Amino acid sequence: MTDYVPTPTEPEPGRLARFAAWARATARKGRARAVAARTKHASVDVGFRTAARDRRVAAMVLAGGIAYRVFFWLVALSLVLGGLLGLTDADELESTLADHGLGAWFASAVAQFARTSDGHEWWLLLVGVWLTLWTGYTCTKALVLAHAAVWHVEPPRVARPLRAALLFNGLTIGFIAAMAGARWLRDESDVVGLAATLLVFAVPFTFWVVASRELPNRAATWRDLVPGATVVAVGLQAMHLFTVYFLEKKLVSATELYGVIGVTTTLLFWFYLAARLFVVAATLNASLAERQRVTQGGGSAG
Repeated sequence: MTDYVPTPTEPEPGRLARFAAWARATARKGRARAVAARTKHASVDVGFRTAARDRRVAAMVLAGGIAYRVFFWLVALSLVLGGLLGLTDADELESTLADHGLGAWFASAVAQFARTSDGHEWWLLLVGVWLTLWTGYTCTKALVLAHAAVWHVEPPRVARPLRAALLFNGLTIGFIAAMAGARWLRDESDVVGLAATLLVFAVPFTFWVVASRELPNRAATWRDLVPGATVVAVGLQAMHLFTVYFLEKKLVSATELYGVIGVTTTLLFWFYLAARLFVVAATLNASLAERQRVTQGGGSAG
């Protein structure tokens, strides 16, 4: 007769294991409820469609390509500014910019541009203008390709590069100037403060409605582009507040500790966030248009 050997019992799972199992079960239930709610709530369905489209088009890669080209456009524009600033007195320029509340790091950087361009102003202007036009064309092409991929349309050929470059430079510089003017009014005058605050939202909203209307899309009217423009306006305002209350101090320390590399890395990250906003805006508009076509029986998801 053999001896009885008791079967070892399974050890009780630890607290961390129980929490992980509960979290997985809760996530599965939440996803199942969300999937079931797609047929009842338009916002849930659009959220699923936007996330799926975002993955299909590799939105992070598209945003990185746009940010990369915008950064080189800014470098080219800085050559033009360096040539223009070389014709001014650097110390007086730095003092004037600082007095107008543009930030110590920004005033110092602009003054440094003016000092380093001494004696080479016209060369900087000539080379900078050509590079600004070229990089403006590449930025336009990147935006066209990104929007064509998001909207699932054939990307049109940019037939007139000079017109595309001038249009991009004019709209972008005008947008920057309008935003700077609105914020200056908000800081300088209490009377027009509310109107200036509304302008801070209205300028990027209008800018992106116009820009996205010109870029490849399948929207029936400009009203179909309003949700994406709202995302861009709110997102840029949030980025502005983040820059004022957090990033500006980091830029100063980055300039002191890491020099050009620190500033370049920070600017690239900022441009990537802005480009991500642009791609999200297009993805949201495309998903809303897709759902409208499906619910009206005029097409299938795609």
